Amino acid sequence: MRKSLLLAVSAVILAALPAYSLYGLRPKLGTSSAVRVAENYVKASYARNFAAAYRWLSSEDQKRTSKEAFAAERGSFTGFTARLAATLADFIEAQPVETAIADSHARIKIKLRVPDPDQLATHLLAWDEERLNLLSVQEQKSLMAKIDRLHTQKKIPFTESEETFDLVKENGDWRIRLNSKDNVRVQILVKLPPLYAAAGRGRAESNRLPTGRALHRQTARQKPIRQ
Repeated sequence: MRKSLLLAVSAVILAALPAYSLYGLRPKLGTSSAVRVAENYVKASYARNFAAAYRWLSSEDQKRTSKEAFAAERGSFTGFTARLAATLADFIEAQPVETAIADSHARIKIKLRVPDPDQLATHLLAWDEERLNLLSVQEQKSLMAKIDRLHTQKKIPFTESEETFDLVKENGDWRIRLNSKDNVRVQILVKLPPLYAAAGRGRAESNRLPTGRALHRQTARQKPIRQ
């Protein structure tokens, strides 16, 4: 009688669970892991922490360039500006749209919501790194509080796009693959905060997410939105 009751209770619990809990668990775990790696790569790149972004690249890509060269070519933020950009990068959202996994290779399309660096420029001294880094401690706290307030009030301007990433599994972990045999150069839509050259005050050229050959596919026009 007691055994029958336990079986009946178990059946009710199983019936109440969402279908994905029973049938989608393993694929979802694999998918979310690949999506998470792509999201981490986007966030690190948005913050212009290219030393961190380099960590998520495949060993093949890392053989092509050193971490120092990868970061130097694209330009990294320093000081308070780096902390400010990292805070905004944490607001980035990534949702899987399509996933194709075959053995140790994956191609995923994700929908990204990214803080719009151009619209935010009016709040951030036009992303002038020198001026931002010269702010007093109190001024820095005030600016960070303002960003937090805008986020809480859902007033951070965002852009949306769908991007496709190729990944390869190495030692059980997914890694971004920037180069493939396709040899097709493409441009993706995620725009990074601008970096001004120390001399001449000109914008750096690398204000797009680092791409290789045909690893990131443009799949939608960038759409400005708000929270």
